[in-house]
Amino acid sequence: MKLRINSITIRNSILMVSVASLLSVSGHSVAFGITPQMSSTAFYVNALSGSDSNSGTSPNSAWQTLAKVDSTTFTSGDTILFERGQVFKGQLHPLGSGILDAPITISSYGTGPLAEIVGDDISTGPAVYLLNQQYWTIENLDITNNSGSPNFGTLSNAGTSREGVLVEDAWGGPLSGITIANNIVSNVNGCFSCSDIDSHLNGGIVVEALNPNDSFHGITIAHNQVSQVGRSGIVFWDQSYYSSNYFEVDQSQLSTGILIEGNSATNIDGDGIIVFGAYAPLIEYNSVSNSSQKSIIGSSEAASVGLMTTRSIGAVIEHNEVSGTLTQTTDGEGYDVDLGSKDTTLEYNYSHNNQGGFLLAMGGASSNLTVRYNLSVNDGYSGLKGVFTLDSSQSNSSIYNNTIYIPSNSRANPILCQNCAGASVTSWSFINNIVDNFGSGIYSFAPNPGIEFSSNDFYGNHPAGQPTDSSESEVNPLLSSPGTDTSGLISANSYSITSGSPVLRSGTIISANGGMDFFGDSVPNGSAPSEGFDQPGTPASYWLESASGNIYPFGGATSLGCPCGTTSQVGIAATSDGQGYWTVSSSGQVSAFGDAKAIVPLTPTGGLVVAIAGDSNSAGYWLATQQGSVESVGNAPNYGSPEASGIHLAAPLVSMARNLNGNGYWLLGRDGGVFAYGDAVFYGSTGSIHLHAPATAIASTPDGQGYWIIAGDGGVFAFGDAGFYGSTYQLNPGKESGGSNSIDPLNMPIVGILPSFSGEGYLLVGADGGVFAFGDAQFMGSLANTNLPDPIIAVGEVN
Repeated sequence: MKLRINSITIRNSILMVSVASLLSVSGHSVAFGITPQMSSTAFYVNALSGSDSNSGTSPNSAWQTLAKVDSTTFTSGDTILFERGQVFKGQLHPLGSGILDAPITISSYGTGPLAEIVGDDISTGPAVYLLNQQYWTIENLDITNNSGSPNFGTLSNAGTSREGVLVEDAWGGPLSGITIANNIVSNVNGCFSCSDIDSHLNGGIVVEALNPNDSFHGITIAHNQVSQVGRSGIVFWDQSYYSSNYFEVDQSQLSTGILIEGNSATNIDGDGIIVFGAYAPLIEYNSVSNSSQKSIIGSSEAASVGLMTTRSIGAVIEHNEVSGTLTQTTDGEGYDVDLGSKDTTLEYNYSHNNQGGFLLAMGGASSNLTVRYNLSVNDGYSGLKGVFTLDSSQSNSSIYNNTIYIPSNSRANPILCQNCAGASVTSWSFINNIVDNFGSGIYSFAPNPGIEFSSNDFYGNHPAGQPTDSSESEVNPLLSSPGTDTSGLISANSYSITSGSPVLRSGTIISANGGMDFFGDSVPNGSAPSEGFDQPGTPASYWLESASGNIYPFGGATSLGCPCGTTSQVGIAATSDGQGYWTVSSSGQVSAFGDAKAIVPLTPTGGLVVAIAGDSNSAGYWLATQQGSVESVGNAPNYGSPEASGIHLAAPLVSMARNLNGNGYWLLGRDGGVFAYGDAVFYGSTGSIHLHAPATAIASTPDGQGYWIIAGDGGVFAFGDAGFYGSTYQLNPGKESGGSNSIDPLNMPIVGILPSFSGEGYLLVGADGGVFAFGDAQFMGSLANTNLPDPIIAVGEVN
């Protein structure tokens, strides 16, 4: 059961620093977290009992009107408080600016509903307005602005702009420190065809920088409820995104520190959320529903989307939900990465019932788009464009590990590429995705050398143009409860992968894969991921092998056969898909089970075999001998060995582990010495440490950038990026015990280690079949207290 989505920690939490926390700097103590004392005043406004002739500095001497507030210049740290449950008509436009540690705050006080700022009587413009001001917080207000007259506009008769909140930089230069939070903004009849502005720049909440050298730094728009507004719901807009070429975004001109978080925007005439002209903006945990509800056919900007970024660099769009976006002649997608977007990441989002599709990825100097771990349900149902609509000039787009569900009544085209035919600049990949397709649409793109498909699962209908590649599948992915399209991120649980799914661990390894899936589970680095947006932390599934060849499965592992009744077994190695394994005896006799290929091995020339490791493609394996030689079998390349290098071993070899991609391996000596070959990196060893018991096994971290060494007494030694999560050293034979905290010692030595799926834990295995879990490793059973006929000699992982 997933259910993690309904417990979200907002990353912009406040860190409380103790006044007693001091740092000694050059002999001086510096206290952090202390705000300097300064003069600040709280001003109160009461529409019923206040008077503009009062001082305004207490509830009993409150001001009465917005006009009084607007005629006052406030200073840093001041607060302007409106009585809850009351209505204040007109435009709120206070003057002055705060400073970094002491912004000026507008809010409500008292009990009851939020104070209402009603801009209905103003002829045009915003209900709440800041112009060339900085360090302000606008919070806890209920804001409306409806003139009561038709203002939407037509092609021949334009309307005028109206906003709930407008923060404007017009020749004000760089401005900072604006927070707009926890407000209700509704019933704003902005114009779709406007006589005075670009129509995108009116609606619910608008922050705009309009001229060269105007910009914002540190803008937070968070946890506002925006509804029934036009044209746009929430807009951040920096027009000065370029220096000389209108088509080239200049990073130095962009606004910074833009956070759009936790807002809801519903029933919007045009676009739900827009971010235009920002560097590294973060748009997360927002809900946008029923945008693009109205339009003016024939206008230059007739179409809208749910959530859009454009003319920006490094935008991160994550954990949002967009639904119910309509198509107005064109567009209508849930998400739009539009012109001039570079290095954009779209991840962990839920998109459903958007008429135009899940994603519009525009060209026009756009590049390096990453789309991963998203869920799309019933998007693009009109069939006008695609669930994914791409453009030929959107270069270096990487679309991987998304889950797409298209129901039977849909005409959605899963992929549509605009202008792709013959376009040499096209470069995009589509990897590890699940397309659960029961609709009637087609795939519409021209074959191009720049397009890559790999390890996708296309289940259901197989329409014209469906891409093919050698690693694709057409199997039922066994999703939990497909067909659900209700609201709320928690609904994504219906599309999680169930146990036994054929797409588990069947994808292609992708470097820099983001580290976690939609649900927060870790994504494997050193082994194949699952297809789709769900990367379940697979239960610890493993085999224990005994010296006589008996195989004992645990968790999701099944017995695929065994060399039972043989003698002197020394190792087991799983194939890369976990559907088979090889076992080996000390004489070099290899047995293959499941999908492991039966390859006639070379006769070991370096003495007794002590370990086996399979290569990353399941096409071969390596055997390591006690004397220091490595035998390569099948397609596994030989990268070297101590014997081949003329190295005299101080102690015999005992174990072997391959690295991330199978392009190298580590060998372990009984004394803890480590030998690295191929692109395996040496991170350290215990060769210079006096071990209390011999080293017995080595295991790589999932990303191949570290390893663990274990000793027979249960000691664990971590190197590289391997973490230490505990050991059984305190349980080893001979350790003294006694007292109320004493525990039984190890019955037999530790012989194996199995890293967890994430690499943030491991299992240790004893020769008696005991299994000990540390970190996030899952215990799935052991043979402890079982009267085994012979000892356990190795553990094999179900990859």
